[in-house]
Amino acid sequence: MADRSVKMPFVSAPTSLSDPALQDLVGLMQHAAVISAAQMSKTLTDPNNVKVWRKPDQSLLLNIDLESQETLRKILGDVLPILSEEDPSTHELIGQESDYFVLDPLDGTTSCKRFTDIQGGQLGFGPLVGLVIGGMVKAAVFYHLPRRALFTATRGGGASICQLESFNAREIDPTPLRVRPPERIEDSAILFYPGSKGELRLIEYLRSRDLVENAYRFGGFANDCARLASGYEQLQVQFSVKAWDFPATLFPAEAGLSVIVDPLGAATPSHLWKLQSENPILTAPPGMIEAFLTHLQAALKAKA
Repeated sequence: MADRSVKMPFVSAPTSLSDPALQDLVGLMQHAAVISAAQMSKTLTDPNNVKVWRKPDQSLLLNIDLESQETLRKILGDVLPILSEEDPSTHELIGQESDYFVLDPLDGTTSCKRFTDIQGGQLGFGPLVGLVIGGMVKAAVFYHLPRRALFTATRGGGASICQLESFNAREIDPTPLRVRPPERIEDSAILFYPGSKGELRLIEYLRSRDLVENAYRFGGFANDCARLASGYEQLQVQFSVKAWDFPATLFPAEAGLSVIVDPLGAATPSHLWKLQSENPILTAPPGMIEAFLTHLQAALKAKA
């Protein structure tokens, strides 16, 4: 049974999310993320508490990842099935048109390891929880540990940030997130992950032609998506977004940006996309998405 020893600190009730059962699920996701983040914060008070391993793909795994997974499962596990990054046995849910929670128990593991005592700043890490209904992402919650901020988004219900003074907060004042993009793509900044599927070609193309103002990378995917939703940057490219990271795209999408999945193929709007193992994305203001796609095609042709 789920752990109800700590009452849900709040229940998100987006105005366009009319089904009370869905509202309760989002509230439970928030509760789970806050409790998990509180445990992370306690562990991180002493760097000696942090244990590090490498997974078969050479990515990092911390004991904090596993502790967070256990905490989230205790709270969410008797409600819906759970897909978790750190449990390969659950990955069979990917691609199914079913209902489940999807977890990245610690989004930004490398950032967490390197910046355990950071407060505020540009980097972010913490638990990311998504809700998948019929194979499609419908809600996402991310607790940004360094900022002590909870990001929430529901499909069609908007995105918000809640600044929490403590992990025991019982009342919140959510601030809606709505971006105000610049009029020109040349005045935009782009976030990217330097993968092996063409991201760097695009960045080089854009920067060498002064088509963007700046390009950089801060760390975890959810942190990048939270920054986009907050209006700090306007563009994003990453062609290797995993299933457990993809729910974070709901933050910029519900804050007013366009998220296109499979930009080199079907170029599908994110609200029509069924979750897959790999979910390549482009993010841009709606008025810039066509220009962004055109630049992508030109960049790949220039290096062909």
